[in-house]
Amino acid sequence: MIMLRNREPLVSIVVPVYNVERYIDKCLDSLFSQSYENMQYIFVNDCTIDNSMKHIQDKMTDYPHRREQVILINHEVNKGLTAARKTGLSHAQGEYIWHIDSDDYISTDAVECLVNKALDENADMVVFDIDELYDNFTKHITLSMPETKEQYLYQMIIRKTRFELCFRFCNRKVYNGIELDESICYSEDYATSPRLVYNSNKVAYLKKTCYYYLKNIATSYTASVSVKSIKSLERAALLLEDFFLKINLEYYAPVLSLAKVYVKVHSMKSSFYNEEAFKYSISLFPNISGGDKTKIGMKDRLLLFLLDTKMIALLRLYIKVGLHVSSRW
Repeated sequence: MIMLRNREPLVSIVVPVYNVERYIDKCLDSLFSQSYENMQYIFVNDCTIDNSMKHIQDKMTDYPHRREQVILINHEVNKGLTAARKTGLSHAQGEYIWHIDSDDYISTDAVECLVNKALDENADMVVFDIDELYDNFTKHITLSMPETKEQYLYQMIIRKTRFELCFRFCNRKVYNGIELDESICYSEDYATSPRLVYNSNKVAYLKKTCYYYLKNIATSYTASVSVKSIKSLERAALLLEDFFLKINLEYYAPVLSLAKVYVKVHSMKSSFYNEEAFKYSISLFPNISGGDKTKIGMKDRLLLFLLDTKMIALLRLYIKVGLHVSSRW
């Protein structure tokens, strides 16, 4: 077991590994060169078929002081991102836990700054700014907090703020009672992050770019949208509904109902180029109320109107034009 040094809380970094040999070196350099010393690195090999694990072994020779802080775990079969994170979480000894994707990287002082923020504000969760890295440009994302945790949770449930697990630094206690559902292979973060926010006594915001998120790359667990992935997103929405309605039916019922509208719209757009998945998306949540449909933006409201009036050919054209326009920007 890694011992605490200088009264610094131990931080566990959980990194699933699957087919990222082209990108993992930059991730490893950012992790092993952290200014914060008391670390535990957990790499979960989810049956990668490339040389990603060899890159980890080689990189440890460049950072010998980190070697005994590293745990390497091998899955016997490929289980997917959620299962890999779950495996890593079961080995995490830290007071704080941060899930990081192996094709991304972090700033070299990120952990030190996040620990200080969590301790200074007695926060169970810290969110921060990120940079999305595209082929030809970088998009800066500010993840500032609303005034209350409840407002933040509301925005997350209806998918109006970022819910990626990598974009939050958490005290391990917020995972108490939270089961990572391995059957959810798409939008798994949507199923998890709102529950972690609910379990947090306070969510703090650090005005600093801590995470660099690679976009437009076909690596790791990235896959095309399929019926399986749409069913997975449906499962995530129902899991959140089950979790929050048990807590407070009257308070959470309206936002969870609205969330289904956004999930349906997102599914239809994301599955457009897969005919089978698109048809399944159309059938999602058939009992959405008319009142909920009036609470969304005009463009999405028109999409649902075309569906409700069975103008499917026009609906397809509308989505296709929208996707083309968004891709140009």
